[in-house]
Amino acid sequence: MTRIFENPDSMDSEPPSLPASEVAPAPLAAPLPRVRLPNATGGKAYRAAIDLASHDLPDLRIAAIDELAPLGLTFDVERQTLAGTPVGSTETRELALDARLATASGLQLEGTAKILLLINPDPRSLWKDIAPDETAPFAKPSRASSQLAFGDHIALGASVRGRSHANVGSFREDDFQIVHDPASGWLVLAVSDGAGSAKLSREGSRLATTAAATTLMAGIQALTTTVAELPATPPDEKTLETLHDQSLEALGRAAHDACRAIGDAAKAVEASEKDFASTLLIAAVRPCLAGMFIASYWVGDGALAVFAGDKVEVLGDGDSGEFSGQTRFLMASELNKGWSEISRRVRVRVVPELTALALMTDGVSDPKFGTDRRLRDPEAWRAFWNDDLGQGLGDRLASGLEQRLLSWLEFWSPGEHDDRTLVLLFQEHR
Repeated sequence: MTRIFENPDSMDSEPPSLPASEVAPAPLAAPLPRVRLPNATGGKAYRAAIDLASHDLPDLRIAAIDELAPLGLTFDVERQTLAGTPVGSTETRELALDARLATASGLQLEGTAKILLLINPDPRSLWKDIAPDETAPFAKPSRASSQLAFGDHIALGASVRGRSHANVGSFREDDFQIVHDPASGWLVLAVSDGAGSAKLSREGSRLATTAAATTLMAGIQALTTTVAELPATPPDEKTLETLHDQSLEALGRAAHDACRAIGDAAKAVEASEKDFASTLLIAAVRPCLAGMFIASYWVGDGALAVFAGDKVEVLGDGDSGEFSGQTRFLMASELNKGWSEISRRVRVRVVPELTALALMTDGVSDPKFGTDRRLRDPEAWRAFWNDDLGQGLGDRLASGLEQRLLSWLEFWSPGEHDDRTLVLLFQEHR
């Protein structure tokens, strides 16, 4: 058999093409780029586009970035973006990630580029949670909550130690009380914020709320018949003025007894009244034919507001003074100014349909409202009640509300890390 040989000179000088997967990586003529991306923060969603054209490599793209999975990040080859939520850390991490390169046609290149990424720690991870000294005088738990039924409403309160206190191992300085007398139908709510600059204010706030709630519940009984016999129609201004005057003594005595309890405690430990300095917000509530009767008293910062349908009213004015952050506190010097000073702090309202009554310390009101103007803005209150707090409490049914409110009070707000206390009275159904 004759074998026929092709003339080598007649063969094509180009070798046949190989599949891309069998092509050896080509050397990179240009220097390997170093691409610095915007800084990321642990625990916070991140996304950054990588544009090699800005590094004088318009014909190249990144084919893959190694070792991303442990960092919580992924690389999208098509979009040339690095995205994800970086894994949290308590230390700043500066990474130099290896990025494999390719041409626009998919040709793999030798060597790797360096992707430089600085991941800052999640600010929340830097806060310590140091238990306070339980052997210290007037020790109190770092969290407290309470709940009770009040007709077709729920009274709910919760208080948590602020991060600024947990970080140094100090006590929660806020306190609250919820007291119900089924026989007379009265409910008393009290909230107090101990002054941060007062070394025993954690006890001051407890004394203020306990004494005020006890005295107010006893004193407000004198109005039981008057409130029960109010007509079903909304009261006029003259009637409200009369109710205000009739409520004045009970509220004033409550504030006076709270102040006296603080003074007695200060004497017992040979301390100053200012060492126990605290704010006070109190309210007495009772159903009536016209809706819900509310009588309140407020000294200091924080907020006390009633939410009825589309109407919101803040029941008082935030105080400023010369003590600890220019906040006024419940002290004998305030009450010694006479009944006219107490009277201007008292508010009496009859609400046809009570959506919510809220008493809060400034650990809640400051981050949620920020300014006096927003504190009096009905839209801000609607957003707070329906969206912010509404999402935290869910369907607002009785089950698990205390824990949900405690969890909600742990919300993150940069620069706002004080104790947080919130007491609510609201309808069980929406």
